[in-house]
Amino acid sequence: MKTLKSQLAELTNEMALSKQATESKQIIDEYQTIHKKLQPVATSLHAVVEASEVLKNVPSSMTGETTKDNSAKENLTTAIYCLQEFASCWEEQGHLARQSDEFASVEAALTKCCNSEKEHTDQIWREFLAALDKRSVVEQHFLDQQKTLGFMQVYNDYCDARREFDDLRTAGPNRVDTVQKLQSLCNKMQQLKNGMEFKMPPEVQALFDQLNSVSGKASLRLLTPDVIDWLDEHNMLDTFVVQRHRAY
Repeated sequence: MKTLKSQLAELTNEMALSKQATESKQIIDEYQTIHKKLQPVATSLHAVVEASEVLKNVPSSMTGETTKDNSAKENLTTAIYCLQEFASCWEEQGHLARQSDEFASVEAALTKCCNSEKEHTDQIWREFLAALDKRSVVEQHFLDQQKTLGFMQVYNDYCDARREFDDLRTAGPNRVDTVQKLQSLCNKMQQLKNGMEFKMPPEVQALFDQLNSVSGKASLRLLTPDVIDWLDEHNMLDTFVVQRHRAY
């Protein structure tokens, strides 16, 4: 039979173990909270970094001026500083770092940095796709003309390339070969476009000759009443916008 002394010793030991387990659980919970808060932004930052690497394969001539503004650079500098401060706090305080000001600061700074970097990569991607579209797009009316004129092979080849192109563009800049494939499909569609025959009045032809040039722009002088009526009749008027030409 156990003595009262031994029973008390066992009870004291069990209480100590229970307290230790409770404290360990609290520590684990703190670490899990840190992970839960920072993991999403870390994943997003990783995706942005990968996209940035992919977009290095996009010719600069196709994206215009896409340099980062000062606010984006400041966000990056702040995020690096806050991350270093939190790392030091983590080394000194361990799980208690979750309750520190440094933790709140690093979470906010990393999120802000991720958003600005993603905005930059999204802008490059949009400009890249716009440049490819400008070279390869064929208005639906003119594409349908290829069937009417009997050029079914050209029509089918262009539609197949366009479908594949549109599927890839929605995937975003996730792989280097995606960029290369989009450029290849654009070249194919442009080649098919250049070989197409179109039926339209001379005035309309002059407008599209300008739109299909390197600049991709046309003067308002080409939008005569007859041209506007023709575009409206073929449901193409709303596919164009007017922009001011800046000569300075």
